[in-house]
Amino acid sequence: MRKYKIRSLLIVLILVSVQLVACSPGTSTLQEPAKTTGQSEVPKLPEIPKPPIELPANRVEVSYFHMPQRCATCLCFEERADYVVRTYFQDELASGKLTFQIYAIGNKATVDVVKKYNALGSQLFVNMITNNTDHIKDIQDIWDWRCRSDEPGFDDKVNTVIRQCLDAVT
Repeated sequence: MRKYKIRSLLIVLILVSVQLVACSPGTSTLQEPAKTTGQSEVPKLPEIPKPPIELPANRVEVSYFHMPQRCATCLCFEERADYVVRTYFQDELASGKLTFQIYAIGNKATVDVVKKYNALGSQLFVNMITNNTDHIKDIQDIWDWRCRSDEPGFDDKVNTVIRQCLDAVT
């Protein structure tokens, strides 16, 4: 009976571990981030302006977290979120009303921010900061927005979430 309990516990631990590191249902191929070859077909995105030294008390932080190994869907999330922020929110970035960061989970330099957001894997967070108080939203809906098959639709939804949050803090 004792061997059965230990074996069951081990199976549960393995299943939980696999679930935590899985990118998304039905995704089995993991890959490293794409290496640029200098001959990219994607047009160069505008640089993200450096925010002012002192950020406004009311602002929005958009943060994307990822694991070291990522599936094609996770890579799409990062690419499209980056595209939306750089394309549609240049003024907000320049003024400091919006910030955008990409964090690697497991990197020693990001431990504090990973804890702050309670990030576990490929996740998009929007933090509406009002009077320097955090209001963090985990945007779980990105998994339903078909990033890889409907980029314009995905971009529109990310844009809408960011715009609504910016409107709420101003």
